[in-house]
Amino acid sequence: MALDEFIEKMKEDKISRRSILKAGAAVGIGLAGASLAGCTTPTPTPSASVTPGPAGIKTIADLKGKKIALPSVGSIQDIMLRQQLQKAGMSYEKDITVQAPMAGGDMITAMSSGAIDAALMWEPFVTMAKQQGVADVLLWSEDMMPGHPCDTIATTTKFIQDYPDSLKAFLLAHQDGVEYIRSDFDDAAAIVGSGEWLNSGTVVEKEALPHMEFMTVPSESFIAGTETFATEMKNLDKLKKEHTRADIFDLSVVSRMNEPASGTPKVKDTVKVGWMPTDHHAPAFIASTKKFFDNHNIRVEFVKFTAGPQIMAQVVAGTIDIGMAGVPPVLAAIDNDPTVKIVAAVHTNGSGLFYRKGLTP
Repeated sequence: MALDEFIEKMKEDKISRRSILKAGAAVGIGLAGASLAGCTTPTPTPSASVTPGPAGIKTIADLKGKKIALPSVGSIQDIMLRQQLQKAGMSYEKDITVQAPMAGGDMITAMSSGAIDAALMWEPFVTMAKQQGVADVLLWSEDMMPGHPCDTIATTTKFIQDYPDSLKAFLLAHQDGVEYIRSDFDDAAAIVGSGEWLNSGTVVEKEALPHMEFMTVPSESFIAGTETFATEMKNLDKLKKEHTRADIFDLSVVSRMNEPASGTPKVKDTVKVGWMPTDHHAPAFIASTKKFFDNHNIRVEFVKFTAGPQIMAQVVAGTIDIGMAGVPPVLAAIDNDPTVKIVAAVHTNGSGLFYRKGLTP
């Protein structure tokens, strides 16, 4: 499926999903034969995108000639930017200047000083820049590519085979975190924004978290979207090989995580999990703070990283057991080591294209 076709399909799915939610029904598209009750949990939907002032940036075309920061070339944000520029008849190579890689906090600092004009980044940095008065938001990723897959839970076939019950326990606790975001959103926002995790503050998180739809069992659109990103990364020469769901995913554990345990449990004493300071990992933060891991008899040691490629390098090396990382770095790891697999989803959406306040075309 081409990227444009995928985006149009996502738009159709988004319209359908919002209509159903408005009627008060729960929505979940998943794996054949899997029990998906509660596995897809939308957070509250934001009321609207920011509307630029009369003299501000109104369309992607207004960013012609500007400096735009990205977390990395080949990232989901990079692919979304390329697609938006293409739709506007602009050249990624000629009409803008890309500055990458750049961390979220550095983007806000650089934008404040005028070193960059705009950025496409994940939450909570978009909302932080907006609330600090540094930036206005042009587009949210759910407007650019509705329902796009973002972060995943990844590990190796060795860990799946050796410790399936530890993986199952982690996924169950993660799903408990997903459900907690829905059932007690205010407290969830307070936990994520606390000094224990992002230190971003509850006010930021109440605005930022609704831009993501958290889940554990990946939907069909999540799986298909991951395949599309694999194709796009291959076209960008970020992957050497072509990949499909058959070699990207191993959903054997997540599809049966609600089934009763049988036989002698195969567990690891301590499971090391790689994470980053991003809203994308909110369910795991909550699972830790609310002792959901303890409830499922798993001891988790969180190991902090600043980027997905770092996490996946350590998953491949075996120094951490599970990595929570975005689709591109996981696909890059799979490209180099076919024993790496996506075993569950974390969320869709969750990024935004923002520009320096007062910027004009």
